Amino acid sequence: MRLKRNMSEYKCIILFLGLLLVLFLYFANRRKRQETVDAIQAGKDVLVKWSYSPEDWIIYAEDDSSGWIKNKDIPGDAFITPESIYVTNGTDEYFYEFGRKQITQCSFYCSFLELRMEWTETNRGGAMKGLPQKKHEDFRLFVPADMEAEMSGVIAEFKAMSEAHPSSKFVKDNEVISLFGDDKY
Repeated sequence: MRLKRNMSEYKCIILFLGLLLVLFLYFANRRKRQETVDAIQAGKDVLVKWSYSPEDWIIYAEDDSSGWIKNKDIPGDAFITPESIYVTNGTDEYFYEFGRKQITQCSFYCSFLELRMEWTETNRGGAMKGLPQKKHEDFRLFVPADMEAEMSGVIAEFKAMSEAHPSSKFVKDNEVISLFGDDKY
């Protein structure tokens, strides 16, 4: 009887410690993210930054890539660093860290900076379990007309960072890349 009671006590203690670990990791990651955002807003490693006019913000907010924007009447700011893109209007924010993703395509077309990130993951199930699988994700950012000249420098920076990647392709100005679908470039 005493052994059963001790086992249930141990299970409760282990569950409690597991919960504490999950909470600790959550708040540690949240704090790290906030420190990164604060550094970006302070200008650390920022390649380019701009503030949207109310008219430009509406154009960006109405684009299909901007479903995260809830307050379309409050213009925001955009920050591009070598490791991330951060857009905020004080109430809504989008923080996109490249992390282990490799920028393989970058273009500027019709006032949008368009990026494609690729990475490899190990398949976790099915017939392909354990085999590497290539994934990709696309990102679009509206660029105001007065900042378009800055985009060649940003694209050059991303190209310099990614030239060693075997599947990198940097498209020419005004060339369309597909942001949706499983297309091959």
